[in-house]
Amino acid sequence: MRYLDARRLTGPNLLTKTPLVVVEVALAPGEAPDAERRYRSELVRVCGRVGVPVPAPSGDRVRVHTGGAVFAFEAPFDVMLAYTEVAELAAIAASDAPNPALEDEAISRIVAQFAAEACPALLEFLAAGAARGVPVLADDDGVSVGLGVHSVYYARTEIPPVDGGPTWTAAGTIPIALITGTNGKTTSSRLLAHVAGKAGFTVGATSTDGVLVGGVLQEKGDWTGPAAAREVLRNRAVDFAVLETARGGILRRGLALAACDVALLTNVSGDHLGDYGIEDVPQMAEAKAVIADGAKCVVVNGADPVLLALAAKRPWGAPETLVLFADFSGVDAERVAESERAVAAHREAGGRFVVARDGAVYAGSGAAEELLFADSLAPITFGGAARYNVENVLGVVAASRALGLPSSAIAEGVATFGAAENPGRGTLVAKGDARIFLDFGHNPDGVRALIPLVAALRGASGLTVIAGLAGDRSDEDVAAVAAAIVAMGPDRVYVRELERYLRGRELGEISELFAKEFAHHPAVAFARATSEVDALQRAVAAARGEKGHLVLLLVHVDHDPVAAYLAD
Repeated sequence: MRYLDARRLTGPNLLTKTPLVVVEVALAPGEAPDAERRYRSELVRVCGRVGVPVPAPSGDRVRVHTGGAVFAFEAPFDVMLAYTEVAELAAIAASDAPNPALEDEAISRIVAQFAAEACPALLEFLAAGAARGVPVLADDDGVSVGLGVHSVYYARTEIPPVDGGPTWTAAGTIPIALITGTNGKTTSSRLLAHVAGKAGFTVGATSTDGVLVGGVLQEKGDWTGPAAAREVLRNRAVDFAVLETARGGILRRGLALAACDVALLTNVSGDHLGDYGIEDVPQMAEAKAVIADGAKCVVVNGADPVLLALAAKRPWGAPETLVLFADFSGVDAERVAESERAVAAHREAGGRFVVARDGAVYAGSGAAEELLFADSLAPITFGGAARYNVENVLGVVAASRALGLPSSAIAEGVATFGAAENPGRGTLVAKGDARIFLDFGHNPDGVRALIPLVAALRGASGLTVIAGLAGDRSDEDVAAVAAAIVAMGPDRVYVRELERYLRGRELGEISELFAKEFAHHPAVAFARATSEVDALQRAVAAARGEKGHLVLLLVHVDHDPVAAYLAD
């Protein structure tokens, strides 16, 4: 056994609906039972040395996977961080390379850490909130009661008695939507926030680009975990929350809150497999569906067989809870046929749905349906050519209706959501003789989904593709992305490294994998570039004299340098 990591899951997670302390270990085949016994024995011993209660064992909080396992236990919320240190020491002591000297140095520090972290007032607040059915959000700095405009925040050192003041009567909730999926979650989050804004709400939103309140950026960066959610839900200007919730945040930290009004699952595919012991697509769906387990309504892509199979096994898959969306005009005939069957069965059971059919969007429940608008109404669909964005629109329409947003706001929001509202995802700009299409196709399914749109945009013009992938993509993913690019029929391909996203790879390793793949396609001119701007400069220069030449930039992450280049 080899110790890998210890951390806190501060909210609902893949293992349970309660906060947990988890330890990850690497194991040899068949080692799990003995490793768990050894770890448990060392946990008891280390707790004894520190002088704290031993957490109760629970078999359903052990998750074994190929090459390793996760061992977890519940701990009092105020001292979870200190218990994480205990768990780490126990795992190291139980490993094949224990370090007694490290333990001796750590014990006195952990004893002091328990004393410093202990906060009975915090535990009383959490218990009182649960008893009253009022949401309470806690972290290392403090605790808040209620959500958004109805929230009250107290620093950890200033928590009042639970029976004092107007805390509980003033606290209330706001509409909350959680959104996840392999592809489309950022576009869907932005669109839903835009629709809610048209309905008059001050929206707090989190996404891979940052935290926004009322459309104003508060924090820049990839904010899709529980810390970002708490920041939005504690903002007293916010009366509607749209929280993009990434797989990594769920697996690393859990959710910020146990319940929401709507959970939207856009799709699931084999992206990031291998991380945190998630080995296949059904397991990835289980991880993403953590957002659905506490939702009043769950919106699911009716063309995704893995999500449909999962819904059939969960309570939220009941017709009164589940809403399906599906594009019956998609280019994949088999996928369309599957979704038609799923929606038909759901309608027969009286379930709600939103579908695109014959160029229009329809919504309804059971046998009843109504025409909403043409699917080409949404600028992000490029007249219906971007079928993946048709799906994103359908999911957001379904979520909006479930949240009670008025039809007029939904239609206006969809019709006014374009490149300015969705930067870096389907943005078409001109530069010299070229047209540049900026997107975030960052995995095989995402790139394959672009093929019909690229064909429509380029027409008879030439095509240059600029590609790159994060280092945590597998060799097979690189090959699949290369194959999807080849299917587009490009004249030239530039590959650049994503230096901020090497994630365990050596610099140049991903571009070398691309080079090997394109060596099998000598008709495509292949070259390496040092950055997005370098690739764009070379692509635009090569397209000089080819009016309308299309340049497709995949995995657009260097927003500021590219914006400066395009504006020059």
